[in-house]
Amino acid sequence: MLFNLQKKTKVKYFIVDDEQNKWHSALYQPVEPAVKNLVGCPAMSSVTNRIFNVKPTITMDLTFGHDGKEPYFNYQFDTKEFEDTSYNYQSIEAMVGTSVHSDVTTLQYNLSIAFYSDDKDLEIMLVGKDGENCTFAAGAFNIHSWIRQLNASWYLNDHNKEAKLSIDYNSPIMQIVFNKPVELEEVPYEGKAAEYHKHMKYINNYKKNIVKIYDNVKRKRVKKFI
Repeated sequence: MLFNLQKKTKVKYFIVDDEQNKWHSALYQPVEPAVKNLVGCPAMSSVTNRIFNVKPTITMDLTFGHDGKEPYFNYQFDTKEFEDTSYNYQSIEAMVGTSVHSDVTTLQYNLSIAFYSDDKDLEIMLVGKDGENCTFAAGAFNIHSWIRQLNASWYLNDHNKEAKLSIDYNSPIMQIVFNKPVELEEVPYEGKAAEYHKHMKYINNYKKNIVKIYDNVKRKRVKKFI
């Protein structure tokens, strides 16, 4: 097969509206296709429903690094477009953070968006732009039995220097790429998929090496979500 023109598989996503998500729900913008095939090109058709843009919830400039004792980050959000109130400061400080794993310092921007599907072979890949002295942490996973909230994440390249990056509310913070064409729909945070997500959410805060607990988690998955 020269071009991947497979039938679209159904995928749904929701905003995880719980006590941990401090972004205002009205700030979320739709996840939209990144490619529009206006010329009928078969090569473009093969990716039209596979690559999607995910936009952030605020415009801001960030710096992060490691001071020799612990990781840190600083920020300045756009007060021309967003109100200079405690609500925005609290949201950012709750949803953006730094951590260190295996001597690598990372900054995470928690989006609280989760995707799911009944297709057992469907994989989602996260890609994004690098910043100054930091690299976007690309990754991929199967979404059939693992409903995970997405993070945009960057890792520090040179620990002796500070990293800088800019996030624009009107531009993608990252793109998601599926390994086959999908029919994407946003749905409320409710129903069987949401209940399954509640069963497994934040397990990474309690258990190391998630692979070892994966089979125990997925035994609670019902046969069909969609």
